[in-house]
Amino acid sequence: MSYVDNIDGESERGQWLDLVKHSQVEEIYLGQRAHFQYGCNEANTRCPADKPPSLALSHCCMNELSQGVKTVMRACKDHNMICELNDGTLLGSLKFEGTLPWEVDADLSVDSNNFTAVRDILAPYLKSKNLSFRDSKTYYRFYTPMGWFIEIFSISSTDTSRLSKAGISPTRVLLDGEYVATPESPGLFGRNRYGSEIYQHANHWRKRGGTSSWQFYEAGKFAECVKPGHQSCLDQFVADGNLRFNQNLLRG
Repeated sequence: MSYVDNIDGESERGQWLDLVKHSQVEEIYLGQRAHFQYGCNEANTRCPADKPPSLALSHCCMNELSQGVKTVMRACKDHNMICELNDGTLLGSLKFEGTLPWEVDADLSVDSNNFTAVRDILAPYLKSKNLSFRDSKTYYRFYTPMGWFIEIFSISSTDTSRLSKAGISPTRVLLDGEYVATPESPGLFGRNRYGSEIYQHANHWRKRGGTSSWQFYEAGKFAECVKPGHQSCLDQFVADGNLRFNQNLLRG
């Protein structure tokens, strides 16, 4: 978070571009006078695959992943396929109603009856939505333009399918402003998946040198920041709870 004081006269969006890129912020507030927003390239907040685990993702970066997930979930619904949030993507919706600020991918599950249809029907359709496709045989991946991958794996029967057959409304959770399908009792599902410390934060297992999300890892702390004092350092935040992180803003 940075502050800009004592700004006299009118301000134009372009005059802040150097500061925006240097500080990697996507919005500037100048009190009641102006509110400027900047894109990923302007703020230099694209999503490099080798981003250090100690730095939080920018709003722009998280938005592309959540938009990609919502696009896939809408496509599933429109094509009568049953897909649900899973793993860290479900955890992000439970904690922040969005994407985890330390996320590296997205995870969705699909009813086994629909698995091959993801490749045969969904993949060609989503190509028109700028999502490329890769078939890894045991799971599928859709890639966003920035390189995020949305992984889809098959399970024998989703809770959405089971509840629908029983005449019960399936569970939905809020993901970045849109309700999407999730396993029944998502809080309990997350607790059973990640343990009683579900609201204690931890860097993604891929960034901790792990080989699987099923490995045990210590929660409740973030990696030491490689850029001490940088506004996106995760270790400046309390690593326990579900309070949303503030956006990167410059205030005047």
